[in-house]
Amino acid sequence: MTRFMDHLDDWPLMDYLEGLWKLGLYDDYRLSLWGHIRYHQAQGHLTAYEQVTIPPGRIVADYCLPCQLVAVRAAHRLAVK
Repeated sequence: MTRFMDHLDDWPLMDYLEGLWKLGLYDDYRLSLWGHIRYHQAQGHLTAYEQVTIPPGRIVADYCLPCQLVAVRAAHRLAVK
């Protein structure tokens, strides 16, 4: 997960994950991915909002396609490793 001011903002997370992957930091990659899935996506329907409160739970900024695609894109990278 990534942070912006006093809340979580996973808009840039996929770029961060790509950097971790290229550096060979696979455990950090997985930890960040699971953090995104567990704490940034809404429980029940898995919508990923652009920004959520810390602790996660309340929406700060609405639905965001780059955030929504993080889990799928990152899991695909793990599958084709």
